[in-house]
Amino acid sequence: MSRKLSTLSLLDLYKETLISSTDCMRNILRKLIFLHERYNRELCLLLLDVDNLRAINRSHGYTTGTNVLLRVADVLSTSLRRSDVAGKYKGSAFLIILPETNLSGATRVVNKLKRKLSEVEVEGVRPSVTLGIVNFPRDGVTADQLLGRLEEVVAETKRRSPGSTVFAPPSDIRPRSVTHLEILDAFTEDRVLPAFQPVVNIRSGEVFGYEVLMRIKRRDGVIVPAGEFINLLERTSKIIIFEERVIEKALEVKVRKNLEGKLFINLPAIIYQFIPKSDLRIRDLYSTVVDSGVCPHDVVFEITERQTIADISRLSEVIDLLRSFGFGVALDDFGVENSSIEKLLKLNPDFVKLNSFFLKEAKPITRWIVMSLRKAGYNIIMENIETDEELEFVKTLRVDLVQGFRIGEPEVMEV
Repeated sequence: MSRKLSTLSLLDLYKETLISSTDCMRNILRKLIFLHERYNRELCLLLLDVDNLRAINRSHGYTTGTNVLLRVADVLSTSLRRSDVAGKYKGSAFLIILPETNLSGATRVVNKLKRKLSEVEVEGVRPSVTLGIVNFPRDGVTADQLLGRLEEVVAETKRRSPGSTVFAPPSDIRPRSVTHLEILDAFTEDRVLPAFQPVVNIRSGEVFGYEVLMRIKRRDGVIVPAGEFINLLERTSKIIIFEERVIEKALEVKVRKNLEGKLFINLPAIIYQFIPKSDLRIRDLYSTVVDSGVCPHDVVFEITERQTIADISRLSEVIDLLRSFGFGVALDDFGVENSSIEKLLKLNPDFVKLNSFFLKEAKPITRWIVMSLRKAGYNIIMENIETDEELEFVKTLRVDLVQGFRIGEPEVMEV
C-alpha cells in the first residue's frame, strides 16, 4: 500500500517498515550469519545506494532529496519478502539482508527492485541507484568482511558506472574454517573428491600426468581444498579412509575418462604410519590399482614433506617394495625442510619435484641444482609455476616437466 509521503518523516517510515539504526542492522546480520553458518546455508546482502543525492539536494532542495529517500524506502518495504530485513545504512544507502538466498535468488530480488524503482519520480526527479551484492560464505565469513566488501564494490561502481548492479569479484578473504563434523559428513555423504592438476611436458605441450589432490564438497556445492582441513583430518585416524576413497575415485576417473599419463598420488598414511605392516598394505594397494584397470606403472607415489620419518632406511625399504610392484616414486618439495639431499640419495626416487622456494627465493642457485639433478639421472618436475616470467625462466633450465596454476589449475572430476 502506497503512503502519502508528504505526511511522513524518514524516521516515521523506518519505524513502520524498515530498521533505522545501522548498529541494529549490523547486530541482526551477525546473528543471521551465526545461524546460517550453523546450518551450512547461504545468505546475500544488497547495498542500494541512491546516486547523486547531494546534487539533487543542491538543485531541488533538501525536501526533494528526503522525499526521494522516502520513495525508495517505500519501494523496499512493499517489494521485499516478509523474511527479508532492510534498513537505512550510511548516507544515501539502504542495506538489505536476504536470508537463505543464493546469488541466483538475490539477482531475482534485484531485478524486481530495479523494475519498480524505474517507475519512481519525485517532483520531476527520476533517481537512479547503484546496487551491490555479496554472498555468505563466498565473499566473507563475518559481518565486517561482508559489509566492507560491499561498500568497496558499490563505491567503485558509483564512481565508474553509477546506476549499475555489481557482484563482488573474487577476493583473498579466506573461506570459513571447515568443522570436524562437516568433514565427517562429507565422507558419509560421498562428497570426498579427487582433483587433478596436470603435469605437462613443457617441450611437447602434452600432458605427462596428473597430481591427485584431495577435496571435499560442501552441501552448498563449494569445493574446499585440502589445505583448509587436512591438519584437522590428520589429527584423527580418519585420514586413512579419506585417502583410500580419493585413490579409488581417482583410479575410476582415469579409466572412465581415459586420462592419459601417470597419476601422482601422495603416499597413503596407512603405509608410512605402519611400516612393519607395509608389505600387506602395499599388496592391498596393488590389488586396488590392478582391479580398477590401471597399470601400476602409471601410478607414482609421492613422498611428501608432511611424511616426516626419522628412520630413512626404513622408508627406503617401503620404496623398494613399491617399486617391486611396479609403482613409481617421487620426492616432493625437494630442497626444503626434511626433503634433504640425504633423503634424495637414500630413497633414489624416479622423480624429483623442486619446491617453489627455488623460483621465488633462490633463482641464482636453481640452475646449478637442476644441472646437478640432471647429471645424476633424475627426472625433474618444477612445481608451483604461477607467472609467465617463472615459466620463461624454467624454459631456460631445460626442465621437461612442469606444474602449477600457470600450467593448469586443479580440476575436480566426478564420474
